[in-house]
Amino acid sequence: MTPESVCDFAARCTYKPGWVFIVEQYDDGAAVAITARGPALDAITNETATTSGQRAWSALALPSYTPAMLAREVLGLIGDIEQHEVSEWFRVDGLHVIEPHPEAREWCACGVGHG
Repeated sequence: MTPESVCDFAARCTYKPGWVFIVEQYDDGAAVAITARGPALDAITNETATTSGQRAWSALALPSYTPAMLAREVLGLIGDIEQHEVSEWFRVDGLHVIEPHPEAREWCACGVGHG
C-alpha cells in the first residue's frame, strides 16, 4: 500500500455513528498514521467527550501491507480504544479493576497492573 491508498482505505472505514478515521503523514512522508476518533461519555463527569487512538507505520513498511492487513490493524486500534473505555467504566465498589490511567493507581480496586 501507499500513503495515498491508506487515505482511500480510511475514507471507506465505518464504525459507530460519529466515528471518523483520519490519516496523517509525519516526517516528510516517512511515517503514516491512522487516528480513530469517536464520541464518548467522560467516565467522571458524564459529559460528552471524545475518545481516540492512533496507529502509525513506517512508509517503508506500507508496501508489504494488504488491505486485509490494514483492516485488521484498524480493527485492533478500535479494540484498544474500546478496551480503554471498558477500563474507564467498569468498577467494583466504585473502584476501577484495571487502571485506565497508570498514573492514577489509587483508582484500582484489585491491584491488577500493580508491580
